[in-house]
Amino acid sequence: MAEFKTPTSKKFRSRLENNPDYQTPIKIPASPFLKQIGYGCGVNVFTLERSPKVGLIRSPWAIKKRNTSLVKDKKYDDRIRFEANLLKVLKHPNIVGFRGLTEVEGGVPCLAMEKLDMSL
Repeated sequence: MAEFKTPTSKKFRSRLENNPDYQTPIKIPASPFLKQIGYGCGVNVFTLERSPKVGLIRSPWAIKKRNTSLVKDKKYDDRIRFEANLLKVLKHPNIVGFRGLTEVEGGVPCLAMEKLDMSL
């Protein structure tokens, strides 16, 4: 009887969590289709009104992109990626929520964040 053991159950996370097959890809339209809501040091911030899914309300996002009228400088792209990495780990009610990081044509990074109605 020593050779027979009850198999232990393996603990699995949700199949949907961190699975790219079940996540909706982030598709950022060209800047002329977005409404600019702000700008800063080498970046522009646009609003992205996401189309609703059946039975779900989808919140608008703020999209931060490098200002393409500037000289293509890697430091602006690195700053956006650095900010995205920080926002991924920060969870606080007073910090804007991270929604995703993607790249558009030419390898320009776009940081997707929750859109807020006002500034603190």
